Amino acid sequence: MPPSDNGLLQIRAGLIVIICLAFALIALLLVMTWLFSGDLQKQTVWAAAGFMVVLFTVGSLAYLTYWQLASWLLIIILVLIAAADTYVFTVASPLSILYVVPILIAAFNLGLWASIFIASMAVAFIWLSALGELTECYNPQIPKARSHLTFNAPVLTVMLFTVALMSGLWSQSVVTLLS
Repeated sequence: MPPSDNGLLQIRAGLIVIICLAFALIALLLVMTWLFSGDLQKQTVWAAAGFMVVLFTVGSLAYLTYWQLASWLLIIILVLIAAADTYVFTVASPLSILYVVPILIAAFNLGLWASIFIASMAVAFIWLSALGELTECYNPQIPKARSHLTFNAPVLTVMLFTVALMSGLWSQSVVTLLS
């Protein structure tokens, strides 16, 4: 854990460090999986290495007590990754669940309104992607399906706002209790 006199700030910084380490490990495991399956491409290795450098930088910022900046950077990076995947592979992609992580980071480190803001941005992109796909504004790699707009987008909306509210209210209560 990063050094600090304030236990709550230490926990918030530690959360970012742990998440960065976890995602670096996930990136490494994905590269290893693709290596053993024969699907590994050179650009994938470079992307994973670059992602790990970014994670190390963000984790270092959190460790050096810049936990708010590190929180926002990690949130932005993860939302961009989720949005890119949603755009390419539609809202039916399993990686759509990634939107939950930045919402939780926002709730635990930045508060209720930050988590609602991140959930709103994610939901807006999900709906725009589903609508764009159905109206043929763009062609994702997965065949278009009406259910992306009538099922996936509404379910993800409910799930993401539920996560934002539950975690944001919980975090707000804990901070109030500790104050």
